[in-house]
Amino acid sequence: MTLSFRKALLIYTLIPIISIFIAFTIENLVTIKNETQQLIEQHMIDLSVSYANIFDGFLKPIEGAAKTNADLIELHQDVTEEDIYQLLELQVEHNPIIYGAAVAFMPRQFDENRRLVAPYVYRKKGKLKRMDIGESGYDYTDSEWEWWNDTVATGQARWTEPYFDEGAGNILMSTYSVPFYRDGNLWGVSTVDISLHEISDKIQIPGVNVQDISVLSSRGLIILSPKQEIIGKSIFDVVRQGFHKALELHGKEDRKTIEANEGRILDSIDAMMAGKTGMADLTSLQNMENFWYFFAPIKSAKWSFSIQVKESEVFESVYQRAWYS
Repeated sequence: MTLSFRKALLIYTLIPIISIFIAFTIENLVTIKNETQQLIEQHMIDLSVSYANIFDGFLKPIEGAAKTNADLIELHQDVTEEDIYQLLELQVEHNPIIYGAAVAFMPRQFDENRRLVAPYVYRKKGKLKRMDIGESGYDYTDSEWEWWNDTVATGQARWTEPYFDEGAGNILMSTYSVPFYRDGNLWGVSTVDISLHEISDKIQIPGVNVQDISVLSSRGLIILSPKQEIIGKSIFDVVRQGFHKALELHGKEDRKTIEANEGRILDSIDAMMAGKTGMADLTSLQNMENFWYFFAPIKSAKWSFSIQVKESEVFESVYQRAWYS
């Protein structure tokens, strides 16, 4: 059968041209997506570093308060207990991020008739309260108290892992501790505390929704999270619980996928705890929704800051452009 000129033109000319055009269009869209993804990844990594530095900047005055107290105690070795309480009240009153502050002395070094002396000032229902941890709280030289023992053992200022300060602050907190000296010998430890359940209200980072950020300690304990109930817990325990819930929700037929997701999550946590900067493309163990996590170290505390972004939101403009094309 002989084709008409019109049909021949359609088959041998227009269809190949249209096919080539479609191929070029698809290739162009893929290129746009990849280039956009690279730009977004680098931009978000840079932002996470910037946000981590901003968070670090909020911690500096807290560290400075503990160091100032330690310096003043060293300079004024005839300081009285009332002087110490007044100093601590000034520090807590003028820095809303600080929950409490203390000056704890080595056994029988401040007063030979008293084994432990540790003036402490903290917030309670909007007011400042005084107490002596050594008398009314607990034996802070006991091995369970990291803020004392690790600082005394190393002679180095440091942030503690999250802990519940039962007997003194009675909240979940992290403490910055600084050693101070008298005549070249360790005389005690100056501390400031932050309340982990209040830090998200106290520390505001411009342009960041608190629901999207998290902070991990160097040992994987949760410092800050949009889920208040998991603050202070091990991130590994939280992921493990999420894994079991995901299996219950999605069934064992998706076990391999869920295990792969869990593995990627654990790899990104290891990178965060190692103080690295980077990103991870992860899938939620609960709703199987894709997220991008960007993380960077908070250097002074050796913590890690992360921000999460939904992949669908990241590529929303790209998808709109694709449909337009």
